[in-house]
Amino acid sequence: MPSYKVGKGYLYFAAYKKHIGFYPVYGVVDMEEEILKYRAKNTKDSLHFKHTEPLPLALIKRIIILKAGNI
Repeated sequence: MPSYKVGKGYLYFAAYKKHIGFYPVYGVVDMEEEILKYRAKNTKDSLHFKHTEPLPLALIKRIIILKAGNI
C-alpha cells in the first residue's frame, strides 16, 4: 500500500474495485462535515472515494495540509 510521510506520520492510499481508500483520516474535526459523505462504513479513520464520482482533489489537499500540522 503506497504511503506518504506527512509531518511525523503517514497517509496511505489503495485502489480497490469500486473505490480508492485513503487512510488514516482522523483528527480532522474541523472538516468532519465535509468528509462525512466519504467516510467508510463503521470506521473512524478511512475515506472511500468511488470511481464513479470525481476525485475531490481540493478536499484531499486540505486534509494533507491539516494532517501535516497535526501529526
